[in-house]
Amino acid sequence: MSLNHESVQMLAEDLKSPTANLHLICQMLAEGTKDDFGLLIQGSARLGIKTEIGHRLDNCVRRLCGGRVVQNLITGGGPGLMEVSNRAAKEVGTLSWGVGITLRGEQEMTHFEFQDRHINAGSLEPRLLVMGSLTDAVIFTRPGIGTMYELMWWLQRCQFSENAFNNPYPWNPRVSIGFEMRPRLVCVGSSYDHVMRMLDQMANSYGTIKSEDRTLLNVVKTYEEAEDLIRQHRIKWDARRSQRSLSA
Repeated sequence: MSLNHESVQMLAEDLKSPTANLHLICQMLAEGTKDDFGLLIQGSARLGIKTEIGHRLDNCVRRLCGGRVVQNLITGGGPGLMEVSNRAAKEVGTLSWGVGITLRGEQEMTHFEFQDRHINAGSLEPRLLVMGSLTDAVIFTRPGIGTMYELMWWLQRCQFSENAFNNPYPWNPRVSIGFEMRPRLVCVGSSYDHVMRMLDQMANSYGTIKSEDRTLLNVVKTYEEAEDLIRQHRIKWDARRSQRSLSA
C-alpha cells in the first residue's frame, strides 16, 4: 500500500480499536516504507533545543536528512529532544514521524506541527512495535528512564534477529517482509558507558550473553561519529536492497 497521510491516519485509527491486529498494522507500515531508510531518534523529553545536547542533535539530524541519507525520521512523538529531531527533519524536507503514547501533560507540550505523520500507539509496547516497523537505524541521545527501557528493547530485538531471519517474529516486521538486516544501534555520549561495561561483564565474566552480542551496540563520543556510522549502515542497506530487488 502507498503510505500517504490519509493511509497512515487510517492505520492510526485502526490501532485504537480493541480488536486491532497490531502485527498486521506493523507489517503494512513496514511494507509501505521498505524502500525508505528510516532513522529513529530516542532521547529525553526534558531537554530541548536551547541545551547543548539539543543544539548538537539538531545539527546532526539536519546533516543526515539534508544529505538525503535518511528518508523517514522517526521519534517518540513528544517534546524535548524528540521535538528537536522532528522539527529539524521537517525543515530540511524529510518526512517527519511521531509515534506517541498517551501521557498526561506531555501532549500539551508537544508541537505536532513538526510531525508529517503522527500515530498515537496508546501504550509503550505497541509504540515500540510501530517504531520497529519503520526503523533501519537508531541514535540514542541523552537518556531518561524511557530511553533506557527502549534501548534494552532494541538490544533484545537485535539479539533475536539471528533466529528471526529463518523464523520471523511478528515483532520484527522489517525482517518478516524479507529485509534481513539488523538495525544499527548507536549511542552518543558518556551516558552509555555503563551499558557497555555491563555488556562486557555479561559476555566476559558471567557468560550470560555471547561475545558477539556486545557488538550489537555502538557507543561513540560525538554526533559526528554517529553520523559516520549511520552513513556506513546506509551504504550496506542500499546494497542489501539491491540484492533483494534482483532476487525478487
